[in-house]
Amino acid sequence: MLSAVTAVGSARIIARAAAGRPAALAISRTALRAEPVLVAKASTTSTQERTDRSSPRSPHGMYRVAAAPFDIEPATGALGAEVRGLQLRTISDDDFDRLQEALCEFQVLFVHKQEGLSPKTQTALGARFGPLARHAIVKGMPEAPDVVQIVKEAYEETKFGESWHTDLSFEERPISISILRAVTVPSYGNDTLWSSMYAAYDGLSDGMKATLSGMKAVHGAGRAFSADGDREAKYDESNDKTAMKYKKSDRLQKTVEHPVVRTHPITGRKALYVNSMFTYRFAGWTDAESKPLLDFLYSHAARPEYTVRFRWKPDSVAIWDNRVVQHIALNDYYGPERRVMQRVTVEGEVPF
Repeated sequence: MLSAVTAVGSARIIARAAAGRPAALAISRTALRAEPVLVAKASTTSTQERTDRSSPRSPHGMYRVAAAPFDIEPATGALGAEVRGLQLRTISDDDFDRLQEALCEFQVLFVHKQEGLSPKTQTALGARFGPLARHAIVKGMPEAPDVVQIVKEAYEETKFGESWHTDLSFEERPISISILRAVTVPSYGNDTLWSSMYAAYDGLSDGMKATLSGMKAVHGAGRAFSADGDREAKYDESNDKTAMKYKKSDRLQKTVEHPVVRTHPITGRKALYVNSMFTYRFAGWTDAESKPLLDFLYSHAARPEYTVRFRWKPDSVAIWDNRVVQHIALNDYYGPERRVMQRVTVEGEVPF
């Protein structure tokens, strides 16, 4: 069953799947590389032109970007693309559909120069993907409760999200889409990397795929958000030395089980679904038994050829499909500049 987040932008993809065509690609990577076209005025494009735009260079008759008033440039062979010529704050319904199609294809999208995006408009953008999901532990902004502000203070040593992870995989229904906006960033450093779990799964041997098929893993938040060390201050309301505030939650004690290999609800592709931040062990296995295989999978998932690296600028935005990518925030800057990011997340479905 498709969740609300998939319903609006997936109609054309589902129709193509029903016709026996590949469902994963609504925008052709070949077409994007071969014929990037900028359209000055979307309003001059007729309905017929918008719906009949297959590329002669695409063997599957997939959509070209020519009908959209923005350009999409692939970033690596595995995942990622930069979107140019688009303001997310005022995106039309048609172009939002195309953006969702591109997200299905590239897994993470990067958009610079989004000066008009505020916590309020970022919340509205997230709600177009589906119902928003609030973090169970990290407090939202007072004026925008659905927005988590991620802050690394000047000369702060630790950082939020500094190991490979999938956002909130400790939830029964982990989030589907994450939207992260850069408010203030250092002049260098603190890049973010994403890794394609499609590519990670595809890169496994047939024997390993068979081994993982049907297996489940136990996920939890207790280790990542334990109230010790530098995190203790974040649970203290009276502490004014940290901008990020945590709240006590029963999610710290609870665990959930998810498939080690999950299937994307729109594309039908399989993706590896374990991560070093929130995965504890395999279901029915001990920690000691699980560790060797999990360590291999963590290392495999982070292979350079599966990744893309993004250098942030103020007002840059990244949108990613949390169901099929992992990411890590590099902690390579220690100095007088702050890093302030704002994130909105969208509800997902129970992994299958």
